[in-house]
Amino acid sequence: MPQAILLPEQLAFRRQLRSNRRHTDGLPLDASDLSQYDDDTVFYDAFFNIGNTRLYLLGPPMLNLLQLLTPLTLKVNEQIQRTAIKE
Repeated sequence: MPQAILLPEQLAFRRQLRSNRRHTDGLPLDASDLSQYDDDTVFYDAFFNIGNTRLYLLGPPMLNLLQLLTPLTLKVNEQIQRTAIKE
């Protein structure tokens, strides 16, 4: 089952839009578009590959969060790992 990783509510940062225009027709985003924007999900899911040699983190583009969250520090099986995020 996917396990989303969200920004804590008390953190002042949120993912900012890359553009305030719709990709489909170039018109400005309206209230309905903005209400659907996910600004707090960092990763939709995290999983190891079959050999447990790599951890994959799936999510939306990091945008303005990249600088805030990298390098990423993870604790896996009681070992701390630091890594860069590749988009």
